[in-house]
Amino acid sequence: MAASQYPTNPLAALRASAGPEAVAREREGQRWQMAEDLRGQLGDRLVIGRTTSRDPGVDATANVVVATSALEVGFNDPDVAAVVQHKAPRSAASFLQRRGRAGRPRAMRPLTVLVLSDYGRDRAAFQSYEQLFDPNIEIAPLPVRNLYVLRMQAVYATLIGSPAGHLLA
Repeated sequence: MAASQYPTNPLAALRASAGPEAVAREREGQRWQMAEDLRGQLGDRLVIGRTTSRDPGVDATANVVVATSALEVGFNDPDVAAVVQHKAPRSAASFLQRRGRAGRPRAMRPLTVLVLSDYGRDRAAFQSYEQLFDPNIEIAPLPVRNLYVLRMQAVYATLIGSPAGHLLA
């Protein structure tokens, strides 16, 4: 399809509350007015960004960011209002990290949505949903005998013990 053959408005514009079938749609239970109240005109296109470990960084102009677990830890954006988790999380700790990405300001009421299927791990998560929203997280032991952990500790101890180490403490 050539670029000129694409419609100028997204399909959501056909559901606008000022559209010709708005009364009939509302009678059938389709309340698109709420989407307009939350976001504005349905004819406005969203800017959708993507973040994975292969393409790091977040598009500051994006309205929606689709992300892998790359944003699970260390991403702090005070404007994140909602987190949508598709499929059951691998662990309660990672789910808590994802939930923590939204609603940083005290005045904000963040939204977390969990979308599950009726099969496999999703079904088990649904049947024990209270574990996701009020979890008991087990302590993960630090591998103190691991060679890389020992090296990091040695470097840190060396820097702290040096005359310039007072800058790190």
